[in-house]
Amino acid sequence: MSNQRFELSNRLFILLSAFTAALFIFWGFRIAEIYQNTTGSQPREIVVEAQGKAYVVPDVAQVNLGVNTKGPETVKIVEENTKKVNAIIKALTDKGIDSKDIQTVQYNLYENYKWLPNEGSKPDGYVLDQSILVKVRDIEKIGSIIDLASSNGATTIGNVSFIVDNPDAAKDEARNEAIKKAKIKALAIASEAGLKLSEVSNYYEYSGNDYYNGPQVYADTASLEKGGFGGGGSAEAAPSIQPGQQEVTLNVSLTYKLK
Repeated sequence: MSNQRFELSNRLFILLSAFTAALFIFWGFRIAEIYQNTTGSQPREIVVEAQGKAYVVPDVAQVNLGVNTKGPETVKIVEENTKKVNAIIKALTDKGIDSKDIQTVQYNLYENYKWLPNEGSKPDGYVLDQSILVKVRDIEKIGSIIDLASSNGATTIGNVSFIVDNPDAAKDEARNEAIKKAKIKALAIASEAGLKLSEVSNYYEYSGNDYYNGPQVYADTASLEKGGFGGGGSAEAAPSIQPGQQEVTLNVSLTYKLK
């Protein structure tokens, strides 16, 4: 009876040992396979970034011209405001501004209120604000355009800015500089780290600049009545506004495969 128990225990031990050994072998191969697949799936590559710059003189000026009209009746102030704006637009087109370069960007008609010490806020007629955005493609005329607008009824003049109508050439110059810098950086990294570069596998770029907005010029009704920007004054009163130059930046990212 004892011999049978010993043989049974011996058989169970052998089976358990074999099962354990098989389990170790299975997981050994499995771990090796997972490790090999994981390490092999990671790309051998480096990523370098660089920035290029170019400078360009703006060739288009923009300015906001506005008319503000107040009155007790909406119909009358709309008529009056329309006459003033139409007079400004006619003066601009007579000066050589193309109608496609004149755009209405604001038209607000609202009830006006005034504050009385003993009564609080009370209705005080209506106000109509209308603004047009004008592109001046001959930058040298921007001063005379501002003077012309004020002489023809503009009550607000502001947000003078300068843009480049076609910045592609400047972007190309900035891109070439950025790519050259990125290549030099990649070669330097590879040399110091003992790596060998292969082909470029990915390229990405993005612009790094918002175009510069030029000086801001404002005028209110009081200053215009005194001839601040014209108001019937001579051409000598036209302000002198300089566009300067703009910096165009472009950032590039190159991904190199390694040999």
